[in-house]
Amino acid sequence: MVLDSLDEYAEYGGVYHDLGGRGELLCGRALCRLCAACVRHARAGDFCRHNAISGVYQAMISGQVLYSTCWLGLDNLIVPVCPEGEVISGVIEVGGLLPVGKLQQVQHNIFATLAAIDDKENLPGFINALQGLEELPAVNVENLKAFLREAVFSSGALDPVKSETSHKIWQRQLKLSTLSASYDKMSESERRKRLLEASSRLVESIASKDSVDVRLQVDTVLGIASACCSEGVAAARACLLPALSLLEMNRVLSNGKWSKAVIDFSMWIDEMSDIEDFKDLCLWFENTVVCLLDASAIKKAGEELFSEKVLSYLHANLSSEIRLGQASKAVGASQSSIMHKLKMETGKTFSQHLNGIRVKEAKRLLTFTSLPLGEVSARCGFKDQSYFTKVFTRHVNIGPREFRNMLKV
Repeated sequence: MVLDSLDEYAEYGGVYHDLGGRGELLCGRALCRLCAACVRHARAGDFCRHNAISGVYQAMISGQVLYSTCWLGLDNLIVPVCPEGEVISGVIEVGGLLPVGKLQQVQHNIFATLAAIDDKENLPGFINALQGLEELPAVNVENLKAFLREAVFSSGALDPVKSETSHKIWQRQLKLSTLSASYDKMSESERRKRLLEASSRLVESIASKDSVDVRLQVDTVLGIASACCSEGVAAARACLLPALSLLEMNRVLSNGKWSKAVIDFSMWIDEMSDIEDFKDLCLWFENTVVCLLDASAIKKAGEELFSEKVLSYLHANLSSEIRLGQASKAVGASQSSIMHKLKMETGKTFSQHLNGIRVKEAKRLLTFTSLPLGEVSARCGFKDQSYFTKVFTRHVNIGPREFRNMLKV
C-alpha cells in the first residue's frame, strides 16, 4: 500500500525489503532505473539490502525517516515496517535521490564501484540509468520524506504513537549527552547545588506557567541525572527526588491537600522504582512535569483531577473489598469512565493501581510490624492469603515471607 501511494501521489518509487529474507522483493512502478537495476542484480542487490537493514534500526530508534547515503553514494530514505510497534518485519527504502549539484561529485566513484562488481556486459545499462537521474532540490526531498512518513502511518505499517515516543526519547538523549558532559566536570557538591537551584526554578516556572523555562530546568535536572547515571539508574532516580519533593511541597503550600501530596509522592516513588532504563526514566520525569504544568494551567483552585479522586478513594479504603462498581459510585462516575480516564491520565488500569497500593501497604506492614502474614493480607484488602502472595511476588519479585526475612539480614 505504501509503495502504491508513492507511485501514485509522490511519483517516486520505493523498494520493500523483507527483514527475514523470506519474502519476495517488492518494487514500486515509479522506482528509478538505477535502483531497479541494483536491487535485482545478483551482487548489487545484496549491497542494497544490507544498506537498508543497517539503517532501519537507526530509523526505529530516532522515530524518524532516516535520510542517509546508500552503498553507491546516492542519497536514500529508509523507514521501518513495524505494525505492532515492537518487532521490525521489513524496510521501505526510497533510493536514487540526487540533491542539486551532487552528480558531479559522485559520478566518478559510482562508475568505478559499478565497474568493480559487474562485467562489462551489464555496465552500460547501469551507466545509462545513472545519467537518467534527475537532481532534486532540498525542499522536494523534505516533502518526499514527510509524505513517506505519513504513508507508513496511514497504512498501519508503523505505529505513530510509538514512533513519536521514540523520537522524543532520541531527541532527549541527544540533548542530555551534551549537557551531561558539562556536569561530569563538576564536583559532587557543585552538582548538588545546581540540582537544587534547577529544582527550585522548576517549581517557580510551573507556578508562573512559563513552559520555556520549565523545559530548560527539566533539561538541567535530567542533565545532572545523566552525569550520575554512570553509578547506576538508582543514582539517577535519587537526582530526581529533590525536584519531585519541591514540586509536591509547592502544591501543598498552594492550598493543596497534605494527604493527597503524600499519595502523589508515594505513587511517583513507586513508578520510578519500576523503571530500570535511564531513557525511560527521563521520559517519565518529563511527562510528569508536563502533566503538572497542564494541571496548573487548567485546574481551578481545590479541584482534583479525575484520577486523583479515584486514587484517594483507593488509599482510604484499601483494607476493604473494593469493587469497580463501588469506586464508580464513590467518585460519581460510570465504570467505563473510570477505566478509560484512569488509564488516560495515569497510564495504569484500575486493578493495577489497587494492587500497587495494597502491595505498598503490605511492604510497610512487613517492615515495621510483626503481624502474621494472614493479618497483613487481611489489612491490605486481600481476603485470600495465597492470592496476596501471588500479587506481592509479581510486584516485588520475591514472596512476602522472603521480603520480611531479607530485612532482618
